[in-house]
Amino acid sequence: MGDGARFAALPLLAAWSTGDVFWVSAVAAASRVAWLLAPVIGTLVDRMPGRRSMVGADLARCVMLLLLFAVVATGRTSVKALVLVALASGVAEVFFDCAAQAVVPVLAAD
Repeated sequence: MGDGARFAALPLLAAWSTGDVFWVSAVAAASRVAWLLAPVIGTLVDRMPGRRSMVGADLARCVMLLLLFAVVATGRTSVKALVLVALASGVAEVFFDCAAQAVVPVLAAD
């Protein structure tokens, strides 16, 4: 549910901060373009402990969104920063989802 809310909220925040449709679509695309890196990230996740990469990905997303909240609260929202947050949180989402897929068989074996 959190990924869906982030996927909807970031482009809406971009639309609020700028009227340019290009930047709104850039923010929306940046949050999903990380899935193109899924084969590479999946390979990395297979070489890491699953729980550690899941916790690390969620902590990274939490820190990014808290920093974004602080920037928005101060009124200095930059659309380019939104694109970077969308891309970085998308990469963290791919790390988490790949690790979640790898952890399930380990949990089922126990």
